[in-house]
Amino acid sequence: MRLNHSVLAWSLVMVIISPILALAGGLYIPGVGVRSSAMGGAFVGMADDYSAVHWNPAGISQIRGFEVTVTGHDGISLASRAEGMMRFDGAEIGWLRPVVIEATSDATHYFAPGVYLYMDTGPLSAVSDKFGICAYTLADFGAIWDGEKLYDDFIDTYTTLPGDPNGYRQIFGDPPDFESRITGYVVSPVLAKRLTDNISVGVSAHAVYGSFHLLDGGWYEESFEDSSHLFSFQSKEDLTGWGYGATIGMLYDVDSQISIGVAVRTPVTVSLDGDIEFSSVLDTLALGKHGEEMEFTFPMWAGVGLAYRGFLFDNLTMTADIHWTQWSEVSEFTRVMATEIPEDLEILVPLTTLNWDDTIGFHLGFETKLSQAAALRFGYASVPETVASEDYSFVLPQGGHNIVSLGFGYRQDRWNADVTLAYMMGTTMTKAAMAGAVGDSSQGKNLHDEMVPSLSLTYLF
Repeated sequence: MRLNHSVLAWSLVMVIISPILALAGGLYIPGVGVRSSAMGGAFVGMADDYSAVHWNPAGISQIRGFEVTVTGHDGISLASRAEGMMRFDGAEIGWLRPVVIEATSDATHYFAPGVYLYMDTGPLSAVSDKFGICAYTLADFGAIWDGEKLYDDFIDTYTTLPGDPNGYRQIFGDPPDFESRITGYVVSPVLAKRLTDNISVGVSAHAVYGSFHLLDGGWYEESFEDSSHLFSFQSKEDLTGWGYGATIGMLYDVDSQISIGVAVRTPVTVSLDGDIEFSSVLDTLALGKHGEEMEFTFPMWAGVGLAYRGFLFDNLTMTADIHWTQWSEVSEFTRVMATEIPEDLEILVPLTTLNWDDTIGFHLGFETKLSQAAALRFGYASVPETVASEDYSFVLPQGGHNIVSLGFGYRQDRWNADVTLAYMMGTTMTKAAMAGAVGDSSQGKNLHDEMVPSLSLTYLF
């Protein structure tokens, strides 16, 4: 039987891997759960702890008794820019000049807390075996760029161009800064029912409080008979709102060793409301503050996973997942402003068209028991980029990631603690220069890495 199980498990893993190995990791939202993070996010087929509310709600039927868990993830984000930024110099002259950029974003911490409470349903067991109420972070990601660091070489080159056809050049205003942060905090009631000895089903509802912060900007060039002036401009958005969705899942225990899980999460469209403000040293660009409404969708997601306990030897568990995310539905940010922006100043409106693609990610995890109390875990995930290089914007992290993770767990009769360190290795996104662009910092090579330490503590009453 062990041989047959091994053949089945490896066959499924190879079916999962073969079409995906060429992909390298995307707009990646670090998953919920410390143990699941250590196992590369491959948790749909196991789902046997508090994080099942996110990965596969059917799995909470495996939790025993009255249990409370508190968690914290710290996403430490760092991006870099290298090589060429190009600017077009005059329709009549028509020449391109490269500007070398070497810049890194500010190291930024995105702390993601969570609290999970589970209990038996008692007299309601005909409807549900287990009930939970959970509050956790669905997403928290972004990047911060200091304009002084980003544009120092550009400013030096622009103001000292030899053979300048327009005479001398001047820059007015501080270089624009860039910052993005998208967060989603969730309150989720969850129910699960074991239909047979082998099949469990579950559903979790999600009320998502989302916030969208974006600092964007650029340069506006005015050319005169004997000079050329460059003016910086800045836009700032701060929006918040609510959205609603659900996750449904099923878990099938093939036998005591192998389980298979399937889960689907509906899209969650957050209706955001707040302000956008435009500022510049040039009066015609300083449009002030405007009321704004916008929608952002956390897209539909589906996962299928396998868990094999006793894989190769008794103390080893292997998990493998495929995750599909419908990022193509997030095609643009549709802004509705209280005051109409003049058509000739639409350059001020930031980051509207996204052209994101659906992604298919591969996740693989292992857990080995070192003793009755201690366990070592490690994992790997490949999550593809959401955009082609020509559509890349450095303001929002959109590149691919290969993720490696290592974790440790210690379990006693009534409590257990888990700790994980995941490192997201970004893939390089190279965007070609565009004629007509002045100071487009998306051009050249872009890379975004992230390190995510996390910790959870669980107590069984």
